[in-house]
Amino acid sequence: MEFGWRLKELRAARKVSLRALARRTSFDHTYLWRIENGAHPGTVEVAQRCDEALGSATELSDLARAGEDAGAFGPNLLRSIRQVEGSDVERRSFLMVASSSVAVSATGLIGGPRAIGAGDVAAVRDMTALFSRADQRHGGGHARNALTQYLMTDVLDSLTGRFRSDTDRRQLFSAASEAAYLVGWMSFDDNQHEEARRAFALAVELAKEADDAALVGHVLRAMAHQANDIGYVSQALRYSSASVEGDSYREAGPKERALMGVVHARALVSANQHQAASRALLRAEDDLASANAGDTEPDRVFFFGEAALAHETASALRDMGDYDGAIREFERSVEARRRTPSREPTPSHSDISPRSRPETVTLKRPAIPGRKPSTP
Repeated sequence: MEFGWRLKELRAARKVSLRALARRTSFDHTYLWRIENGAHPGTVEVAQRCDEALGSATELSDLARAGEDAGAFGPNLLRSIRQVEGSDVERRSFLMVASSSVAVSATGLIGGPRAIGAGDVAAVRDMTALFSRADQRHGGGHARNALTQYLMTDVLDSLTGRFRSDTDRRQLFSAASEAAYLVGWMSFDDNQHEEARRAFALAVELAKEADDAALVGHVLRAMAHQANDIGYVSQALRYSSASVEGDSYREAGPKERALMGVVHARALVSANQHQAASRALLRAEDDLASANAGDTEPDRVFFFGEAALAHETASALRDMGDYDGAIREFERSVEARRRTPSREPTPSHSDISPRSRPETVTLKRPAIPGRKPSTP
């Protein structure tokens, strides 16, 4: 028997209303309703609280564990989902923003018997883009709670549905990963570092389910950025090293490889591995220089170009004590920004240089130890 169905039976037998159960368990009543009606698989934590509230020993917990063992998600992904669901954000009662409700109702993403296809993937990406544009304009975690609610209900619920093809399945998992990634950056921007870590971890697991190695590397790079920023150097080095190895690096485009590489260099500087950091900066420079105007790159790296690379190179050189080189690179970053026409951000977001504009990819050699700068 399924956990949700048995929960509904036990609640009815004990004459406990859904709202009363919600008060006893500290979960939103609409979330419990979705579990009872099969729209959400629920978690062991929810089941344990319901067992306590209904006096059903471990009956519901056992069913929830069995459902996880037979479910569509691997244990790491389930653990990441539970961590995000268990955060303070998820236990608050939210009103879904009107645009979310309209978009989901229009696409029939949830609640319908039809198979999930490309249109549903596009709907998730469009909603993520909407939240991303709000974050670009306002920052500070604006609308983060609404995006978290949308991710943890509408988006994740759909992942257990029936898909028209395996391609549609992988693309939806990838879109869900991008949404979780945005939750992570909005949390980071709002100094909610534990919530950011949880969201990033969920994004990594979703990207793995999507078999999207480049996206896995991109999120690991974000985790490295966060860890380095708050002083967890060993974690930053571990995450950034993983992002520039194997398929994550090989399957990424030139701009994304350069982005991952420069974050790796910053982590190496923090770890006092200056020679390795210099090599990483040179590799990032070469990666960006290999980009062509016709290359297809994901929207998530729209902001990264010569100006962003020069800025991060300057910061690395400054931290290594090469102040003359840092000044030259900061000046190069400013000049690159002057040459680049500004435009409204595309549906993505920036983390290396918050709310920066997209840049060109024509490079001059920076003053990195081991290589002389070229003349203009």
